[in-house]
Amino acid sequence: MKWFCYISRFYETVCSSILKFIKYSYTTASFFAIGGILIYMFVLGMYVKTGISLLLDILIVISLAALFLLSIGLFKWLFKNLKKIDTFFGAVLLASISISFLLPGGDMPLYFLFFFIVIGFFIGFALNNGIRKVSSIFSFIIAISIMSISIYYLSISGYDVDMSVINKHYINNSDIKLARIEDPSKRGEYTVNKIYYGSGDHKRREEYSSLVKIKTEKVNVSDFFDQKSGFANKMRKIYWGFDSDSYPLNAIVWYPKEKFNAPLVLIVHGNHNMFEPSDKGYEYLGDLLASRGYIVASIDENFLNGFWLGDYSQSEIYTRGWLLLKHLELWRGWSSDSSSLFYNRVDLDNIALVGHSRGGAAVAAASFINKLSRNHTNGNLLNNFNFSIKGIVQIAPNDPYSPQNDVKLPVDEVNLLVIQGAYDQDVSAFYGSRFYNRAIVSEGSNNFKSLIYIYRANHGQFNTEWGRKDMSAPHSWFANLKPILNDKDQQKIAKVYISAFLESSLKNNYSYHNLFKDYRVGIDFLPEDLYTSQYEDDGITFLADYTEDMELTTGSAKGVSINAHNLKVWSENVLTLRNDWSSAQGLSGVFLGWSKIDSTDTNMGEYTLSFDGGLCSMLNRDSLSVFNFMIFNNKGDSLDLSIEFVFGDETKCIHLSDYYILNPPLKTKLTKFNFIYTINNGKEIEMVPQYIEIPFSSLIKGSNISLLDLTSIRFIFGREEEGEVFLSKIGVY
Repeated sequence: MKWFCYISRFYETVCSSILKFIKYSYTTASFFAIGGILIYMFVLGMYVKTGISLLLDILIVISLAALFLLSIGLFKWLFKNLKKIDTFFGAVLLASISISFLLPGGDMPLYFLFFFIVIGFFIGFALNNGIRKVSSIFSFIIAISIMSISIYYLSISGYDVDMSVINKHYINNSDIKLARIEDPSKRGEYTVNKIYYGSGDHKRREEYSSLVKIKTEKVNVSDFFDQKSGFANKMRKIYWGFDSDSYPLNAIVWYPKEKFNAPLVLIVHGNHNMFEPSDKGYEYLGDLLASRGYIVASIDENFLNGFWLGDYSQSEIYTRGWLLLKHLELWRGWSSDSSSLFYNRVDLDNIALVGHSRGGAAVAAASFINKLSRNHTNGNLLNNFNFSIKGIVQIAPNDPYSPQNDVKLPVDEVNLLVIQGAYDQDVSAFYGSRFYNRAIVSEGSNNFKSLIYIYRANHGQFNTEWGRKDMSAPHSWFANLKPILNDKDQQKIAKVYISAFLESSLKNNYSYHNLFKDYRVGIDFLPEDLYTSQYEDDGITFLADYTEDMELTTGSAKGVSINAHNLKVWSENVLTLRNDWSSAQGLSGVFLGWSKIDSTDTNMGEYTLSFDGGLCSMLNRDSLSVFNFMIFNNKGDSLDLSIEFVFGDETKCIHLSDYYILNPPLKTKLTKFNFIYTINNGKEIEMVPQYIEIPFSSLIKGSNISLLDLTSIRFIFGREEEGEVFLSKIGVY
């Protein structure tokens, strides 16, 4: 029974030590808890502003602190009859938890509270137990260690991505020779002028009061967006001096000094702190595009943005889009007014809309509203828009707006470019892919769409006013910022792709289309990073886009049959986003996986598309130029595969790596440690397939092979012992 006695004594010693530790530490832990909550309030006070006056900001923080301290006294009085717990500590704990629910930041105030209570317990024990005792010294060391590690952790920018992945795949891809193109981000030949237009009486912005070149009328949106009721809206009106009865039409304009009919581009920001003007953040784009022959207006919608009392939770997206169309009405009037600065200088047949974040959703909404004869939320309101919007650009957009309940915004008859960064810590899932996949490119429309996914780009640096941190403090202290591109490189990427898109969609310069298919044609001027691109135009005929049915053995085009052999995985499904609820991207395809028994296993996985009577005959075509598909490497680092083309009795086999080195799944660590603060439950990978083209000319060059004899195309897997890919949008030109 001796062992039982030893265990019993050990248990009693541990319990006694814990009780002693708690007894000595209650008071100090209580003061540390108070300090933690007050520090959190001070941090918020530095970042959260009313915008009305500095004195009011200070008074609010002091009032909250006073409320907190008074609540401690109240709870201490309530706890006075409880003997099993220190009344002061109980009062502080309850008051701290209660005040935390009044402070912004979700669970963050509770993290602060827990941290300071732990530190307080260790220091309190050391002070009350006798400073020279070994246990006290040990307790001090623990407290200092926790504080030091925490300060270090919060102060560092984060942890870098594995640069060897970027070097390996970026450099290997660049070694494949492609025809290069001219840098579309080079300044053009025109001299750039800059003006402001607006209400002329803006109480917060000199640009839209005394500096306006053209004065504009205000608009009333109250019939479909009533922004007058509630405390938050009243605070907004105090700050801005107006509400939904009289929204101003304000913008910064960059335009060529030389007189000619120039295409029109409107840029609109997204949701940000309304006290920090966001429309100023696109000068790098406006100035460049104006030098290349465009009129560019950056639209002010800051009055629809959020502040310390919250935002409109995306219910304002329709209004953001509608306001863009009211700006276009201004330009339509100026272009035909002989007294206007812009008389006969606006090409209204070529208009593009560029939107960032919620602005991305706004340009999509504007494109939809533009075609409606009446306001679909209130049929008594007539629309008279019908502008020639040829293209829309979405930069890191969200996708919230539904014209009807749970019916997402339709997209057709417009050129589309979607840009997103994998290190976006605001719109942290690729919602733009859903809008992209809904966009219809009709046969004969002469339209195209493209999607660009940039590995190390974040959300904010597409706007020079938003910066490197996509979240405000204290959340930004937990964000992993180190891997993110510098602001100049990220804005260079935006200039390259947006300029190329506008040249293609508004000026019919088709030489830039190859850039949207494959970033390597711009390798001479694009910053070093990993890029994933998707592309579609009206010249593609899909053999299998996996939307026609749930039958695995049929293709999309009539006469296409599908079979597979030696595959561990063969299933059709839709790609999901990496958001917390894994919502659908809207891209259907097939998952194909293989696994060999060992290195001597020679069985190769096969996925075959066969064409009844030959592909050309089946499609009623005399010739074909390109075979194309989209592919995502779903497992493993490197991946290569073979593609076999069967021409009657002859076979031509190529390796994917001869045309494109497929990236591994791109992992991102959006926060420093997921167990403290996570984004998307720590999911590291967004599944974004890459568009691939294989010219038929490279297959038949120097041979007697005829495309008229092409009867099947086979994907062959097994150069690696195991792997899995996602295939979609298999087609031909």
